[in-house]
Formats: sequence, structure tokens, C-alpha cells
Amino acid sequence: MKRCPRLATRAKGKRCPGPVVAEPDQAGRFGVSVGRQRKVKEMPNYCENIVTVKHTDPALLQRAKHALLEERLFEEFIPAIRECPQEWLNDPYLKEWWLEEWCNEHWGTKWDVRIDGWSVGRYECGIIEEGPGFFRCAFLTAWAPPIEAFDALRKLGFEIEAMYLELGNCFSGIYRFGHNYCDSAVPSDMLKVFGYDEDGFEPGDDETGSADAAGAA
Repeated sequence: MKRCPRLATRAKGKRCPGPVVAEPDQAGRFGVSVGRQRKVKEMPNYCENIVTVKHTDPALLQRAKHALLEERLFEEFIPAIRECPQEWLNDPYLKEWWLEEWCNEHWGTKWDVRIDGWSVGRYECGIIEEGPGFFRCAFLTAWAPPIEAFDALRKLGFEIEAMYLELGNCFSGIYRFGHNYCDSAVPSDMLKVFGYDEDGFEPGDDETGSADAAGAA
């Protein structure tokens, strides 16, 4: 089971480091040029999400559950528009940048959910709990919680309640009743909900963060 790849310098009194930037190789693999600006592809910190999804329609709830487990929850209900500007069609990196920008705007994150093989704090990613009219799940998103996706799902009749934290850039929050309450810190109570100690480590982690992986491209 892979743990959420997060930056490890989280001891008391130390500021959390910023995101890691992947330098482009000789072929420019990690960057694309847009006009005079060069867009550098960054390796994201993962945002950890624990989310309760409710709906009065059992069929829609099952559809959401299956899409989540297939790591296409946002794509299922808010399909990404992949038609980029005509002049970019022959450049795969510009096309990729276009898609990620669209996803950031409409989902709040550049990718769909990450589940397979990952964990969020004490929870294995996937379905944590389910019952009549709801399921509770854990998943990862790139850089930020998917607030725009939550808003779009609410318009389809879903009720979304979420808690999230991002230990690399030190923020956390709660999404409830269509409102996002974001904190530029990670309170100890939030750490406990996810199963971390007050320094942001799981039981068994050492202070060097050797149990953590680096970010995923």
C-alpha cells in the first residue's frame, strides 16, 4: 500500500516547504511554450480527501460509486472538453496543458481521483463506509481539493461533505452545504481525523519521512 506522497519536513517550528518543480530534460519533456512564456510542468503534492457522497436516487449513487472506483468520478459527471485550439493540435504537450487547464477550472484539480494502491492517512483509498443513500470514501487529488467538481455534483442532486488536507503546503479545510471553509494551516483535530500525529506523521513514520514517496508527475 502506497502512502500519500507528501513532503516530509513537518517538525514543530518549521514551515512546510513549497512544491517541487520538475526541471525539463534536453528534449523539453516537462515544459511547453505558450507565446513568450514557458509553462513548466510541476510534480504535484497530493491533497488528501475524505468525502461523504449522498443522493436520493440509488442508481445515480451507484453510478458515482463505480466511477470513483474506476478513478473517473469527475469525468463521469463533468466530462472534460479535449478540443484544444486548432494551432495546438499537432503539439502533444500543448494539448496536455490545455486539458489540465480545463480540468483545473472545472474540477479544481488537474486530474481525476487517485485511488488504486494509495492510502489517505489511516484509510485505504476507496470506499470506507456505505449504506442506504450514501457512501464515504477516501481519495487523492493533485495540488488541491476538487471544489469545482463538488459544486458541479451538487447541481446534479448530490450532497457532498468533505474534509481535506495538504501537508506539503500546509492547508486543510471542510466542504459542506456548498461552502468551502479553507484554513491556511492544519489544526491538530484535522490531523487526528486522518490518523496523523500532531507533527503530521502516521504511527511508524520516522522523522525523515522515509515512508513517503516523492510526488507523481
